Amino acid sequence: MKDPGLDVDFFLVDLQVLTDNKVRIYVDNMKGITIDECVRISRFLEARLDEAGYVFELEVSSPGLDMPFKVPEQFEKSIGKTVQVNMDDGKKKTGRLLSFNGDTIEMEVVVREKIKGKKKKQERFATEKIGLNNIMNIKRIISF
Repeated sequence: MKDPGLDVDFFLVDLQVLTDNKVRIYVDNMKGITIDECVRISRFLEARLDEAGYVFELEVSSPGLDMPFKVPEQFEKSIGKTVQVNMDDGKKKTGRLLSFNGDTIEMEVVVREKIKGKKKKQERFATEKIGLNNIMNIKRIISF
């Protein structure tokens, strides 16, 4: 979304209207939104809402690392990055997000399997396709 009066490239991740006239807006962009950009978006929105006569408390921020993906842009932005997928059956999968097509994701995961003639399980990389309808949520994992 780009508004000529705003001059910030961003996409809306989530909008929450809370009690006591609190509005919380989460925005991001493909490069990672800055605090300065959040401030500009906040000031832009406050000016328009003030003109309309609304009384509210506005908070504009980026989605935290602990916030699950909500919009396609978050999936696209995380391609090549490590993610944790919480499946609707309670299982968790961690791996590198390879692709997203709107209905499924493809990710590279480490699989441990018993190899005939070996005592210890061996690890190998495997590619898995997972339908979004089987995913409870997905989050980006940051490793140090």
